[in-house]
Amino acid sequence: APVLAALGLKADLQKGDWPAPVRAGVEAVAASLRDAVRTTDVVARYGGDEFIVVLPNTPGDAARRVARDLTMAVPPPVSLSVGIGCLGEGIQTASELFAIADAALMNAKQAGGGVCVQ
Repeated sequence: APVLAALGLKADLQKGDWPAPVRAGVEAVAASLRDAVRTTDVVARYGGDEFIVVLPNTPGDAARRVARDLTMAVPPPVSLSVGIGCLGEGIQTASELFAIADAALMNAKQAGGGVCVQ
């Protein structure tokens, strides 16, 4: 079975005194995310200050490590909430995968940030 994980991420640009306009903050977060993943991974802006990272050939444990690493890769004072979804165990399509990652992201945000697996 193919191994694929997706991370839903939300950058909180409101914490602290972000010195640049929000657009520059979003661009800095995007650059940090791209620099922190493999060249085979895909980082895309999902809207506003939300991103999705697609991790091909990445099982759940490795996706959790990547998620934790990404929370430390963003420039201060930005904080990052991350939700993880993995193909398998009832998740068979890209839309299901992204929906699971998004639901986990909402749980992570409600818990105050950090990483949440669903």
